Amino acid sequence: MTAHAMQGDRDRCIEAGMNDYVTKPISLQALVEVPDKWLPKENDDRCAEVMKKNETEEDASCSSLIFDRAGLMSRLMNDENLARMLVERFLKDIPERISTMKRYLETGDVTGAEHQAHTIRGASANMGGGRLREVAFEMEKAAKAGDLNAVTRQMPELEAQFDRLNQAMKKEL
Repeated sequence: MTAHAMQGDRDRCIEAGMNDYVTKPISLQALVEVPDKWLPKENDDRCAEVMKKNETEEDASCSSLIFDRAGLMSRLMNDENLARMLVERFLKDIPERISTMKRYLETGDVTGAEHQAHTIRGASANMGGGRLREVAFEMEKAAKAGDLNAVTRQMPELEAQFDRLNQAMKKEL
């Protein structure tokens, strides 16, 4: 993390041995995404197998990858009322964003699709929805590359991960 945000500073920092580059003022999104990019992901392979099998009951060690309740509560200073209020808004907002994403895909609006994927990714990261965030991030990258077919192919997985997150949030809060 650095206050140096001038052109060329990123390259100098990386050359000096930094793994990544985050400037001030710090965004919550960067604080979530950058460490997530570099920290090892325990249980990812086994959890991916569980998800592929479409099991209705996820393995306990995978549940935090769907909904990191502890992380959310930590970010909210363990305020249960605030958590319930934010989860309620999140669970109402994301289906609307998914519908908007579908409209963008139908009309071929790559910029709109990228924006929606980015918004879903950020909201999911903030709310502790790791798997939903991962799918949205892949969709965002595909949209940025102009590949709306790849984004369209990932829509069922986005919806499935939202359903899992929805169930986990309702169960745990």
